Amino acid sequence: LESGLINIGIKSQRIVHQGEAIKAKPGTAIGVEFGLIVNTSNLSQILTFIISPPKDIQNPETGIILNQITFTRTIEQTKRNPFIGYLFDEEWECIPGIWGFQVKYRNLVIVEKQLSVNYDK
Repeated sequence: LESGLINIGIKSQRIVHQGEAIKAKPGTAIGVEFGLIVNTSNLSQILTFIISPPKDIQNPETGIILNQITFTRTIEQTKRNPFIGYLFDEEWECIPGIWGFQVKYRNLVIVEKQLSVNYDK
């Protein structure tokens, strides 16, 4: 691999809540905490975080639709906050189904987890 990256992988994952399904409600965060094993002299390399809800999330006030949430962090930032997740702020965000969480280094998936979410008003 380029830029002096010799090894990158997962050291550990910690489950805060485990069950058949996670009950969504406003104020609930879902996601995956992980540990990175990194041997590199360039911690400014970029990781891509991808959250895939089971269907589109549409903000009823703005009409904006999200079908995938993607953002980036450097390896250094990720080492300080090794978590990928989603916070349900509003009821319309609490979409039941399988939520997917991935972290990629270039095109290599280094973290992947699916969580089953249910929502009862």
